[in-house]
Amino acid sequence: MQSALDNTRNQGFSLIEVLIALVIMAFGLLAVAQLMIASAGADCLARSKDAATTLAVDKLEFLSDLYRRNPNSNELTPGSHGPEQAQILNPANGSTLNSYHIKWVVENVADPRPNQSLEIKKISTGKILDSPSQFRS
Repeated sequence: MQSALDNTRNQGFSLIEVLIALVIMAFGLLAVAQLMIASAGADCLARSKDAATTLAVDKLEFLSDLYRRNPNSNELTPGSHGPEQAQILNPANGSTLNSYHIKWVVENVADPRPNQSLEIKKISTGKILDSPSQFRS
């Protein structure tokens, strides 16, 4: 009779063991959930920075084309220009996802050769998210 009771006690898990396993699993799932939230935030920030960079590159391409067509344009005179507002729209409903201000600086490039001149201009762009007072290159 004693050996029959010992065999039934050794089979399965006790309630305490199951509860401890559930608590450990719950902490693990909470850690994974926090990781997913942080990942979603980082993804959103990366998408926003990518959009701002794309807008700055678009502006550089526009200014490059403008230089080929009209090198004496007001937008290509030496000095600081902008900011111009640009918006990223949601294609589903047309609402504004992000609003940026683009600023650019035009400089003449000096020729290192004596008594020579270059017809080259250096253009630097910067982008600002939602606030024209915070210029970032």
